[in-house]
Amino acid sequence: MVQANIKQSDFETLLVDQAAAEQIVGESTSYWKDAWRRFKKNKLALFGVAVIIFLAIMAFIGGPISGQSYDDTDLINANQTPSAEHWFGTDNLGRDVFARTWYGQDFIIHRFNGFID
Repeated sequence: MVQANIKQSDFETLLVDQAAAEQIVGESTSYWKDAWRRFKKNKLALFGVAVIIFLAIMAFIGGPISGQSYDDTDLINANQTPSAEHWFGTDNLGRDVFARTWYGQDFIIHRFNGFID
C-alpha cells in the first residue's frame, strides 16, 4: 500500500469575493416564461399538443366533412370495409364509423366543458 505524505503547507485558502458571489448573473424570467421555454424544447410534448389540437378540431368538423350521419342505419351496407363513401367503414348496423367517432369526440368535449363551467 502506498502512503502519501500530505502536509498542511500543501494547501492554501482562496479568498472569495462575497459581493461577486451574491450577484445575480442571469436574466430574471417569470414562471410561465420559463415553463414555455422548457416546453418548447420538449419535442414529444409539442407533438402531444398537436395531436390534442387535431382531435379537438376534428371533433367539430369531422362529422360534417364525412357527409354521413352518425345515427342513420343502412343494413345493406353493414360491416363494410373502409371505402371512399365510408372512410372508417361501417358497423354491424350499417352506421358510418367515421361520423360516429367524431360525434363521440364532440360529445365528450361538450360534457367536459360542462364540468369546467
